[in-house]
Amino acid sequence: MQTITHTVENLNNLNSTLFILSGYLDAFTLLNEQPKELKDFLSSYSFQRSLEKASSSVNELNELLKPILPALKKTLSKQKSKQERMIPYADFMVEELPPIIKAKEIEPVQLSFTDIYQQMADEGKELTLVHNRPMLAY
Repeated sequence: MQTITHTVENLNNLNSTLFILSGYLDAFTLLNEQPKELKDFLSSYSFQRSLEKASSSVNELNELLKPILPALKKTLSKQKSKQERMIPYADFMVEELPPIIKAKEIEPVQLSFTDIYQQMADEGKELTLVHNRPMLAY
């Protein structure tokens, strides 16, 4: 048993395939030039037979769906009217925030080597050498 999701997916796949196919065939109709392979394929017995089967299946599906379409439409309109009354995703508030005030910019202080050395000496830290990594040969 297929669910509604599977049915909708199958119908959408069929719809998109038929849309693309009809677009291509319409273009060839406007050009008034069809390739020989396309003419042969479209006039072949197997394609004509398959097209007749598909057409009759679509007609059967239409006849099958006709009785339930009004009920589906009525149910859907009821659901839509309920949702219009209560829209949970639109229930939000904008909080009042204080205005954004640009803070005073503090200019960075450029320290010299002697200043850094003196600061570290005052804190009791020792200034160590920088250990460079050896160059890698490629």
